[in-house]
Amino acid sequence: MDLIKWNCQLNAQELTVGELMGLSCQGEAKDDLALDQLKVETPGQSPHTLQLVKAEAQTPGHFQLTLTSYRVGEHKDVSVLLKDESHSIDAGTFSWTVKTVLQPKEGEAPKPFGPFGPWYLSWPILYFVILIVLASVLGWLSYRFFRTLKLRRDNRIKIENYRKTFVPYTEFQKGVRQIERKIRQLEYQKANEVIEEGTHVSEPEEIKQNLKLLFDEYLLYELEVSAQNKTGVAIAKLIKKQYSSLPEAHLQNLRQLYEEWSRSLSYHDLHQLIDHLHNLVDQLNREELEKFKT
Repeated sequence: MDLIKWNCQLNAQELTVGELMGLSCQGEAKDDLALDQLKVETPGQSPHTLQLVKAEAQTPGHFQLTLTSYRVGEHKDVSVLLKDESHSIDAGTFSWTVKTVLQPKEGEAPKPFGPFGPWYLSWPILYFVILIVLASVLGWLSYRFFRTLKLRRDNRIKIENYRKTFVPYTEFQKGVRQIERKIRQLEYQKANEVIEEGTHVSEPEEIKQNLKLLFDEYLLYELEVSAQNKTGVAIAKLIKKQYSSLPEAHLQNLRQLYEEWSRSLSYHDLHQLIDHLHNLVDQLNREELEKFKT
């Protein structure tokens, strides 16, 4: 890489951080010198000591460079080199001083910023905050407690009114018989292809859900157990809580029933499901369960 010597003058000796200063140079101008690719190097100094902002040729052999510095302090006898990919230019040795933007008042030493936080609450305010939190928690727990009591009371009234008019066991058997007749009718129509076009046909999945709703109602009105949106395991635990000496075989039948409800069934499977329901309801009725009550 060729070394070219330029005669340059720095037009500022004092400046603030980031302030621009000019460097006027005269010297040999190579035809392939790329001014837009020039970079400043200050051997032995920080990269922020001097940086090139812009370089342009004013006349042949006369160049104007705009520089800046981001390093605060006094810089003495700093060698400055200008380089592109093919040339290295020795601009000379310069001295300058960079000051911070804000200068302290004369005779006053700079004061550092104090720490932010931690902020401490006085004891009265802390007690007040704790009291609000405790009151909120107690309020939420009280709301849950009284809401549960109200739901239980409403359920109890609903069950008592139902039992004044209907017998849960009888109503369940009546509903199952209606569903059995519907299944046999659909099996006959499908086997003999006598279903009229446009007629709604209850598929096994729909009939299975109707049976489940019927059994859920039976558990509520007969055993006072809410089975809606619960698994067979959860329902078995609720029944066991009321009837602690109930044989495990009865509870296992209940859990198996809900496992059957979780899979797809055919019309033939529905008949077996109904038989299972009949046997389970005979085991889980109030008269039968009284001897197992806690």
